Amino acid sequence: MTDVEIRQVAMEEDRIIVTKDSDFFDYYLLKGVPPKVLLLEFGNIANKNLFTQFESHLSLIIHEFEQGGELLLFNYGKITRY
Repeated sequence: MTDVEIRQVAMEEDRIIVTKDSDFFDYYLLKGVPPKVLLLEFGNIANKNLFTQFESHLSLIIHEFEQGGELLLFNYGKITRY
């Protein structure tokens, strides 16, 4: 799927885009429009370690989105809301 198609599906189905592709993050910053984005910023990381990070912080990620966050940056133990 193209980025446009992914954004469209996310908006239609009220989904959050979880990605390592900063294009979605940058688009949100420029346009200020949904869909919600969780940018994973871990560089070159093994999938096993990425899943461990994600699972360890899932409750905080959910909390941030439930509290109105729409654009989150997630890297080693830190979640930043924009």
